[in-house]
Amino acid sequence: MKFAIVSSTLPGDLPEKLQAAARAGFQAVEIFEKDLLYSDKSPQELRELAAELGLSLISLQPFSDFEGLPAEQRSKALQRAQRKFDLMQKLGIKRLIVTSSTHPQASAELSHMARDLAELADLAAEQGLELAYEPLPWATHIRDIEAAFAVIQQAKRSNLGLVLDSFAFFARDTALHALTPALVERVMLVQLADSPSTTIDLQQIDRHFRCHAGQGILPLVSLVKQLQASSFNGIFSQKVPCEEFRASNPYQIARNGYRSLQWLIKQAEAEPQPQESLVSSIEFVELASQGGEANWLEQLLLALGFRKTHQHRSKEVALYRQGQINFLVNREPDSFANAYYDRHGTAVCALGLGSQQLAQVVENCREYRCDFVQSPHLPDEMTLPAIRNVGDGLLYLVDTAQVARFFEVDFIPLPNESVNPVGFGLTRIDHITQAVSSTEFLAVIQFYQILFGLTANAEYDLIDRNGIVHSRSLINADHSVQFPINTSHSRESSTERFRVGLSGSGVQHIALQCEDIFAVAKQLNPNHILPISPNYYEEVQADFLLDDALIERLRAYNILYDMNEQGEFFHIYTRHINGLFFEIVQRNNYQGFGERNAAARLAAQAREYQRMRELLLV
Repeated sequence: MKFAIVSSTLPGDLPEKLQAAARAGFQAVEIFEKDLLYSDKSPQELRELAAELGLSLISLQPFSDFEGLPAEQRSKALQRAQRKFDLMQKLGIKRLIVTSSTHPQASAELSHMARDLAELADLAAEQGLELAYEPLPWATHIRDIEAAFAVIQQAKRSNLGLVLDSFAFFARDTALHALTPALVERVMLVQLADSPSTTIDLQQIDRHFRCHAGQGILPLVSLVKQLQASSFNGIFSQKVPCEEFRASNPYQIARNGYRSLQWLIKQAEAEPQPQESLVSSIEFVELASQGGEANWLEQLLLALGFRKTHQHRSKEVALYRQGQINFLVNREPDSFANAYYDRHGTAVCALGLGSQQLAQVVENCREYRCDFVQSPHLPDEMTLPAIRNVGDGLLYLVDTAQVARFFEVDFIPLPNESVNPVGFGLTRIDHITQAVSSTEFLAVIQFYQILFGLTANAEYDLIDRNGIVHSRSLINADHSVQFPINTSHSRESSTERFRVGLSGSGVQHIALQCEDIFAVAKQLNPNHILPISPNYYEEVQADFLLDDALIERLRAYNILYDMNEQGEFFHIYTRHINGLFFEIVQRNNYQGFGERNAAARLAAQAREYQRMRELLLV
């Protein structure tokens, strides 16, 4: 299967786009002509660069407003076409994408359009070139693939075929059974893009909201299956000219695009089966810190009931445990964690994901072109595969099928310390929330779905007084791994304030589960707890008709409350360190994350942020 990408999908100049596409695994590139205008490289230089990178340049696009024009304009259009053909010869491209006309004076007569395309095809054939006709949903007359097929059938030229654009196909509500073997035989190229919607202005969606396959709502798996059933064996190309990608890393966009095409073809070829979770636990959270900040961080962990139970055999890494929760505080100089701290300050630099099927997880990561990172270790220390995670953090892949735990091999237990301290009663990591940019949001969700079999819940909006935070949660089958992913377009929102302070995306908050939140709260230092507005408790009592005694207990410890048809949820937040904060939760047959309380939490954090700014100005 050959995969291509349209150059307008990627940010950067054209050489950067070509290099990113090749590195991501694409075999071919479609050149969007405006990218040539912005490049200082000649067509010949770009052709040579593509050859060096092992890329085929398979099409030039778009050539628009051609068929059905009045005679004078038609003559000018043919002159334009010859200039395109000359450029294609210099680039070594053999196919021109001709989009259906949006010209208001274009004829509606099928015979006129077919005559014009036939003449253009003959001109192209004289120069060894071919045309691929692409219907635009907003064109004057030819708006769907069936209408375009009718035109090229009447034109009767062997070097004149079709482009099937998945976004345009579904935007016109075209039925899959329209893809007959006769039509598919004339499809030269399939351009794939997903979309979160087709109900708003189609040109706005086309310019701003296209996304990679599997990130939207379009039934692309069914489309690919129908094409394969009709014996399509051509090129699948990624066409996602999303403006939000402009400030992103071109390689990351290219890799995400390639990964989505891999996933799509694999889904189309596979028998339907339930999604299988490949990860079963969060084995550890690694925190990078140095000096006084590391001392403060370790004091906070102690104040939350953790105990320093182990020290790494060869590195300056301490293990803090409580129940089944493992926090690593990494002070090792000249290490990945130290470099992470230099870039971001005290922060979560790595997560350890446990799997009973490590070989399958590693195979997935290799198949989908994850970036593996080698960590230095002594010969008798455990080797943990590691890949790049959100931002520039790491995900360690831990084999939980083997008897020995990671800390039993690489760490030395400290004297007089329990291996599994009870502490204040925190038992396990409930969920870990990661803050990402809007351009990363869909790709991060797909990353966890494809690699680890996590299921994405529906998107919901958190109301921040400084903007909206969009959130989706990824979970495994038994909810032992839960990753809410948050993003926001508002620079002053909690999510973006964190990302600005961190200088990138990463883990913003860690929720720790307990069985009795009031028992835990009694042991916490109130100075570490995020104060909640008293007005919140008036609303909670009115909404849930809680008795006065419970409301007073909640208020006394700044505990938030939610209830649904499943059960009850109690949670409490700490103040942050470098934007990172903790949450303590108690679940009584409750699934979810207390979303109704997000506004109260975000408002409290905004007040804390403002208070800190005012203190700094004093």
